[in-house]
Amino acid sequence: MNRYRAIRCRLATTFVLLGFTVFLASGAAQCTNSVVGVLTGQYDNLRDSVNSSETCLTPQSGTFYAPDGVTPIFVQKAAFPTLISNGTESPIYAQPLYAPNVPIENAKHNVIYLAALNDVVYAYDADNYGSGSPPSGQLYWSTSLIANCTQTAGGTTYPGAIVKLTPGPGVLLPYLGIVSTPVIDAKAGIIYVVNACQVTNPNAYGAQWYLNALSVVTGKPVAPAVQISGGVTNAAGTTVFTPDYELQRSALLLTRDDAGAAEIYIAFGALTVEGANQAPYHGWLFGYALNSAGTALVQQMAFTSTPTASVFSSMCDSVISDGYPLPPNWCGEAGGIWMSGRGPAAVTLDGELDLFLAVANGGFQTSAPRNWGESVLKFPAGTAASPTDAFTPSGWYLDENENDEDMGTSGVLLFDGLVNGATRHFLVVTDKAGNLFLLAQEELGGFHSPDNAIQEFLASSSVACQQTNNADSYCNEPHSLVYWNNTLYMWPMVSPLRAFPFSNGAFVETPLFGAQPEGFPGGMLALSSNGTTNGILWALSSKSTYNQKTPGTLTAFDPNTLAPLWSSTDAFLLPTFGEATVVNGRVYVPTNDHGLLVYANH
Repeated sequence: MNRYRAIRCRLATTFVLLGFTVFLASGAAQCTNSVVGVLTGQYDNLRDSVNSSETCLTPQSGTFYAPDGVTPIFVQKAAFPTLISNGTESPIYAQPLYAPNVPIENAKHNVIYLAALNDVVYAYDADNYGSGSPPSGQLYWSTSLIANCTQTAGGTTYPGAIVKLTPGPGVLLPYLGIVSTPVIDAKAGIIYVVNACQVTNPNAYGAQWYLNALSVVTGKPVAPAVQISGGVTNAAGTTVFTPDYELQRSALLLTRDDAGAAEIYIAFGALTVEGANQAPYHGWLFGYALNSAGTALVQQMAFTSTPTASVFSSMCDSVISDGYPLPPNWCGEAGGIWMSGRGPAAVTLDGELDLFLAVANGGFQTSAPRNWGESVLKFPAGTAASPTDAFTPSGWYLDENENDEDMGTSGVLLFDGLVNGATRHFLVVTDKAGNLFLLAQEELGGFHSPDNAIQEFLASSSVACQQTNNADSYCNEPHSLVYWNNTLYMWPMVSPLRAFPFSNGAFVETPLFGAQPEGFPGGMLALSSNGTTNGILWALSSKSTYNQKTPGTLTAFDPNTLAPLWSSTDAFLLPTFGEATVVNGRVYVPTNDHGLLVYANH
């Protein structure tokens, strides 16, 4: 008997779909969609970045202007106390999450949950604001996770701290804390968060990663935090998770079995970009779940994308890559899972729940034990620690790896489409060069020459991009995708906004063009609609390579014409790959320097 629910729908968009019963109650609400929650990154486990239950915002009301038609309504700046320096805001790299009708202080409240880089989780009232100009948010609770790293050794207690990073090429973060988007289990009332912290114990690793399970009502742990660790052993030896070299950037994934138990999946990639001094790292996927008593987090599975750490693949040669020698055993290392911060996807196929993700960098080899660099992978949900299907482009080495055209810059997006009147299940993914790969969820395509993809074409430019890992010549990278009303949207860096209609099993390769090019990382997209009507395409644009102190912009577009509807005029700095949350008539924007900004039409 299949232990996973056969639910093919938005797995985490609304509380109703998750069997939510704890928070759901009648109460004051501004919009008819007050029971809609944004409980996971990219709105649902399909990772399509769409809230299709938005009844407040329309192409007319989503302009966020005061009656004079000029002044933007800037309703909230939620202040963040920071542990780095007084008087400055902590950056927020995670997408804000939204839960309606949470029972706090003897009343029901819509709550926005923020996970900041300073290792603190905040629960703010999503609707009510305090005094000031702009007004500050009403804070219900905040929980610091730094104490996870406190250790006692030899009678000495070593306190935890934020992990400070040495500035330099490829270091995109000022420090390590909470980097990825958490996930909310609405049935249990738990928000799962992964954080990094450091201990001053000289005998311990400097950076450590922890999984936390906090009550959405109080912010208190429902079980002790667990340090993420482990390894994989095969005929080639043992590959051990080394937290100092890893970055947990991808959004967390929550799935549920037939008994209602939640399992949390956590993906890792490299802490720094490739280079001559690159420390050896591997891509990792871990699965955790609460035990039956709900008192402890237990590891269910561990997978590394490049397990042959001591074996140099026969499919690789020792070459010079973009000015520096490939590190020893390059093809047995790397293989990070980052997907521009987007999470692994999940959907039920033929009664079985499957997970999908993309692996960038690293070696690939077909003989066991397999390496899975530059591949799209499919896993059965549960305890399985190896993929059941994969797609690897035939140019994985010279193009994807040697030229750093990393597979999966957009993350993976799952959708259904019609082929000759019958529904088929698809996956779309892109690489740094802007190549789009359309795959079948049931059979990804394997490794063949030519590629066994349903469709493959250069989607982000008319000119192919070469040597993309040269920091001075970034090219056509798409970092997010939206799929709505049989149309795929992307806004790659240094390339115009575009929309690709989907018709009879394939994308129309000549897109509709919209806004002109932006800098790194292009536009990070989301879409709100009331079903198939009143669509608004939202874009966050930081306007600068590596976010070099250039104010970002929130822009609204008509998804049917790509005509601009409105653009913010406030000066704020955006986090790398920052994503807005659009729900209940508001747009919540995470920033590097202004905490949380909220735009609203009421």
